[in-house]
Amino acid sequence: MRSLSLLIVLAACGPKDDTVIGDTAAGTTPAAGPALDPDVNTYVPEGWGASEPVRIVFLGDSITAGVGASRGSLAYDELLVEDTSNKWSDYADLDLESLYGELEVIDVSQGGATTNSLLAQQLPALAAEVGDSSPGETLVVMTIGGNDAQNALNPLVDPEAIIAAMVDNIETAILDIQGRFPDGAYIYFTNVYEPTDGVGSWGGCFLGLDFSDRLPALYDGEADLYALGERHGAAVIDLRGHFLGHGFHHRDDSLDVHHPDDPSLWFEDDCIHPNNRGHHEIRRLFHAAIQGVDLPLDP
Repeated sequence: MRSLSLLIVLAACGPKDDTVIGDTAAGTTPAAGPALDPDVNTYVPEGWGASEPVRIVFLGDSITAGVGASRGSLAYDELLVEDTSNKWSDYADLDLESLYGELEVIDVSQGGATTNSLLAQQLPALAAEVGDSSPGETLVVMTIGGNDAQNALNPLVDPEAIIAAMVDNIETAILDIQGRFPDGAYIYFTNVYEPTDGVGSWGGCFLGLDFSDRLPALYDGEADLYALGERHGAAVIDLRGHFLGHGFHHRDDSLDVHHPDDPSLWFEDDCIHPNNRGHHEIRRLFHAAIQGVDLPLDP
């Protein structure tokens, strides 16, 4: 049993090779199986993954802190470790304890976190929990960057500078975490989702602000996140891609990202946090990446 102590658009510009979950290597024939989510471009290093992890560490912002879920057992981190929700019956065994057995759980996530507070507060809190070096394979799951990206919407600031600082901070965090777990730190961090399905505006969100002119800096930032994953051997989870078509334009069938078979909303009315369905989908994303498999479309 466990004990526990993003929302701007980024483009689908990650690497396209045989280490990308959801992409078929050139010259190969995809195996028969369930339909895959075509929007997901999660990156997982080739031949990489924990075999016998002893713990999971949660870092990040209010998404990981569970905001948006109607009760704690429906938050994605709870669903991911041990699903006791009795809500997603078809996914009752889609949790890490079913894969690995009981895990130590360390959660230092904070609502409202930015990558600055990740470095200044959460990494020291993690160090206080595990020390400078802790044995055993460790899964590290993190949602971060959404609040940085929101700051980049301010028309009075340089979005490129904010996004560049965000990427630098995430790189610093990766290196710190890898040094703390010498037997293997398997880091899974998300890019940033957004509530407008790539349109760049919605009357009910962010005071109706049109932030489409900020998108180029955000596109570059996502490409840099994928580069971090490749450079340092960490997985980049395509939160943005999976949520496309499930924001506040989810009923707009003129959009390429529209899902006619499932035009459902995965956000809370605050335009920032995932609702219960959103938390379930985030669980599915992380679980698939940790297993190293493609993400099927939800039936």
